Amino acid sequence: MLEAFKLLVPIVVIGVAWYLARSREREKDRQDKRMAVYADMLSVMAKVERADFKTLSDHLLSGGTLLNDDARYFNDVIEEFNRTHLKLMVFGSPDVIEAVSDFYGDELQKMEGEKKQRYIAILHAMREDGFQKTYPKFDSQVDNILISGPLVRRSKLLNSGDSERNQIL
Repeated sequence: MLEAFKLLVPIVVIGVAWYLARSREREKDRQDKRMAVYADMLSVMAKVERADFKTLSDHLLSGGTLLNDDARYFNDVIEEFNRTHLKLMVFGSPDVIEAVSDFYGDELQKMEGEKKQRYIAILHAMREDGFQKTYPKFDSQVDNILISGPLVRRSKLLNSGDSERNQIL
């Protein structure tokens, strides 16, 4: 009996170790997929917020039609948008899905005010899901890097004279 027990213990230990290692691998794989989907989500959201895409979208909504390159670009972005949202629904955490749903929850058009706060809430949820906490200056830094900052800098660049523009560049 003791001999059987001595043989059984290492087999059980190896089996449990294999199971735990496999579980960690699966969780890491799920986390990697989730982070990739979040990166894709932010990328496609940026494309949809771009002025050129909004111009094409407004043109279509007003009854216009798009020609070759514009139609192809618009369709490519819409397909990427739909694929990314589908992946989000499969791999995203409940908090991130809820934040994205809130972002699209109403008819807010410009990335300002409440819509800006909803976008930042998406980033908070994604960071927390990726085990990264936010910090006190996070919201203002997101605004400066991703939302209002680029618009302000481009506006200053466009409104500056040639000599000022050359100094900036």
